[in-house]
Amino acid sequence: MSVWGEELARPWIESTGGPLIVVPRACRAEWKGITNSDYDEACGVTGYLNVLNRHWGQVLVLGDEPMSTCVIQRPEGLAVVRWMYGPSEGELLNVAMTADLGGLVPVETLRVTLRAEPYVILDSSDVGSRAESIEFTLYEGADVIRTYSVKDEAREVWLILHSLGR
Repeated sequence: MSVWGEELARPWIESTGGPLIVVPRACRAEWKGITNSDYDEACGVTGYLNVLNRHWGQVLVLGDEPMSTCVIQRPEGLAVVRWMYGPSEGELLNVAMTADLGGLVPVETLRVTLRAEPYVILDSSDVGSRAESIEFTLYEGADVIRTYSVKDEAREVWLILHSLGR
């Protein structure tokens, strides 16, 4: 039995080839994409997740490869899910929702200074005020992001999961 069916599909976002970024919704217009050095700096980060500091707040850069990305509510909190491969959205989300993170070692752990407010995920090449985006609201205390590489060989699913929590 599947936890997630196709009828429970989430909004996904993709980039034009560069990294996706996460910024406070209130500050999205501050991001200038390819019109200044913002995009180049985002492309210069290493790893699955990193931070660019701006005077208006922190920018989370979803590095490595450009992957289709969505946000889900797991039992322990919000998570950003990035689709490496899988036969369907339903299978991928099922694995993302049911993965036992307690049995996995994070591939990265990042301390951040994020506020409990709405955030958007958008393409780093775009000007923030005009960019297509997906939105989510962080809870108080989301100051550590643990990144997991989640593989389910039986279901032929591999995803990157950024767990937003304490």
